[in-house]
Amino acid sequence: MGKDPGLRWKTISVYFTALKRYEIDHATPGRPLQQHRFAALLEGIHREKGDSAQEEEKDARRPFSAELLRNIEQKCLGDKASRSYEEKLFMAAAAVGVGGLLRANEFVSVGPTQREEAVLRISQLTFFRALDSAQNVTLVQAVSKPGEVDHCVLHLKCSKTDQRKKGQNKYLAGNTVRSLLNYLACHPTVQDGNSVLFVHHDGTSLTRKELVDMMREHLRKMGVPEDQVTRYSGHSFRKGGAESLESQGANDSVIMSMGGWTSDAHKRYHSGKKEKHEAAKLLGRDRHAK
Repeated sequence: MGKDPGLRWKTISVYFTALKRYEIDHATPGRPLQQHRFAALLEGIHREKGDSAQEEEKDARRPFSAELLRNIEQKCLGDKASRSYEEKLFMAAAAVGVGGLLRANEFVSVGPTQREEAVLRISQLTFFRALDSAQNVTLVQAVSKPGEVDHCVLHLKCSKTDQRKKGQNKYLAGNTVRSLLNYLACHPTVQDGNSVLFVHHDGTSLTRKELVDMMREHLRKMGVPEDQVTRYSGHSFRKGGAESLESQGANDSVIMSMGGWTSDAHKRYHSGKKEKHEAAKLLGRDRHAK
């Protein structure tokens, strides 16, 4: 496979990922993906990648960090009270993507083929006044008094890293929650918990392409060169969230826990609520606040 110039390693990777997902979804008898021969094949592919993987890395997607989002907010958008609906929508969606280390297809629409359980809805948000509080704040209370909200738990019903389909909780805090509540205050059907979370004012879902186009347009306004602008994509939010945590001093275990990553470099997987909450605080923190 590696000798075929028309077959990229990314294509091979996607193909085998699809096979793995099929087995998980359909409980394929015999579990062929767990057989020794298949494991050896995958190991061979990783070894064969060599310089090809390094070349692809040179063209890797750019990270859309929390710092970059703050700069856009300060330089491209007006005062919060005077922002248009679309500006509030972009800020909320981008903040949730970065703050939750999410892939774009985990929080916005990717088209008619998207699975129903992958559509993010308002009811999947829960707001709290304090970290250890067992009593959540209603959406109405959170929107009317955002200053009293400490953090938000976003429940994903499905995710690429949630192989057992048990669902995952993402912890959002600080300015991420402020942007989210500022947007929800003008959401057209906010009272209906079954409503799609990120929608345009006419009720149509915000798509991955639209979100990426919005992000790139703001980057152009910031003076980012076009050859760099085109390297920002839907995956940039997840990558930027991880980079933001690293730049603010979060240790590897916290980053892995927030993003759901596994690696040989990390032998222990931490998923403690407090660690995730502290990471969310870092991502949502306003570094200019006193």
